[in-house]
Amino acid sequence: MRRLLLALLFCLLAVPAAAQVAFVQGGHNKTPAGTHSSPLDTTIPATNDGNTLVVAVGNGDEPAAVQTVTAVEATGASFFLQGALTNGNARAELWTARNVAAGITSVRVTWTAPTVGVVNIGEYSGVQGLGAIATASGSSTNPTISLATYNNNNIVACVFSEEGLGTGQITAATTGTFRSSDYALGDGAPDVASALIDNTSATPASVTCTATNASTNNWAAVALDLRSVFVPAASVTGTTTLGGAVGLQ
Repeated sequence: MRRLLLALLFCLLAVPAAAQVAFVQGGHNKTPAGTHSSPLDTTIPATNDGNTLVVAVGNGDEPAAVQTVTAVEATGASFFLQGALTNGNARAELWTARNVAAGITSVRVTWTAPTVGVVNIGEYSGVQGLGAIATASGSSTNPTISLATYNNNNIVACVFSEEGLGTGQITAATTGTFRSSDYALGDGAPDVASALIDNTSATPASVTCTATNASTNNWAAVALDLRSVFVPAASVTGTTTLGGAVGLQ
């Protein structure tokens, strides 16, 4: 009987504890109109201790090469690149910081050189680990990206970046929940429209985020699974993260 009780106790302890992942608050900013700029500071509401920050970056340039982010910084947080994609003159990058300190009110994004860019930031509670990453690109209306989740109540956070050739910013989500967006005016072509959208499912499923936009300019998107269950990196299969071990950052 004692062995049976010990076996049952071991099984209970081996089951990962689930949390409820939830969006808390966020902020956004863009480079000054008609200029190229770097770095870019974004003001956000004071963070809560232990939460996760998702930094969604969209930028573009022409005729110069499209710049990439060299650093995302804030006092009390360590950021890691999770995924990035360039399509034409549109680039999307998604960065995260886990277990941030309380009271962070500003995040700085630095590119390799001055650029035209937008930063959208979301704070999420209950994130126990980072799961799979997906990228997508195209030139169709209503940019969309999908990602398979592994746990109940995970949230998929998505960044969209689009060449803005005289078109306005993304202001809604056709699928998912629109969190924020901005539109950066360049000193020529293109401008940059970028947004943070997320979506969830009560059970493991293919989760889709779709931005509402009627233009047919080049766009790029990156999606990341914010997991409700902690899973050590060694036990995760089929996942990729540029930032390091899943569940540790």
